[in-house]
Amino acid sequence: MKRILLYLSTLLLIFILIACTPKKIPTENENSNPNQEETQKEEETPVEPPIAWDKVIQESIELEGMKEPLALNLYEGFNFKTYVPEDFLVESLSSGEGDGYWFYANYENKKVEDVYLHLFFFPETIKEEPSIEDKNSLLYHMLPNMNVIDQTDKVDEWAINEYKNPNGGEYAMLGKHGDRYFTMTLRYPGEYAEGFVPRANKIIDHLYWTDTNEYLVER
Repeated sequence: MKRILLYLSTLLLIFILIACTPKKIPTENENSNPNQEETQKEEETPVEPPIAWDKVIQESIELEGMKEPLALNLYEGFNFKTYVPEDFLVESLSSGEGDGYWFYANYENKKVEDVYLHLFFFPETIKEEPSIEDKNSLLYHMLPNMNVIDQTDKVDEWAINEYKNPNGGEYAMLGKHGDRYFTMTLRYPGEYAEGFVPRANKIIDHLYWTDTNEYLVER
């Protein structure tokens, strides 16, 4: 009888110890699924809305201290989009020497041959930075009679180098997108400067790289 009572007492003690032992509460990390956490992070990451590319937008330029309304038409190249003033005419040409786009002034539906913005992409085979000081460089032949502007006097942060004709009427910028160098050259007689330059700047300001989803000019 004593042995039975001792046995029952032992069992009772074991049950009491089990009941009094605190249970471990799983932490938040232990209770969560790693895949679920990644999904939640993706859901929490804000997604930028796609850019609405209207075919025509309305902006303005300043002429003689007065704002003048200007309509801009959407234009798409092989790896970029931009907006072009409605009184401009676009022509393009691709060859083994590179890809070029000419944005001509087309005032009153008359193409002005010597007033244009030229966007030119060098061939992918050109790995070294083009130089106007190298007579064997394509850039040397593209920008005759132009001088390199001091880095402290540059206008555009994205430009590697900028150039100007000491006689006026020409300004150029050298840049690089991905593995390709490119130039933007503005050519215009002095009498066209006031109306042409702010229009050409609209093309530059709106230029958007479609392969990397970013603007040329930081916004």
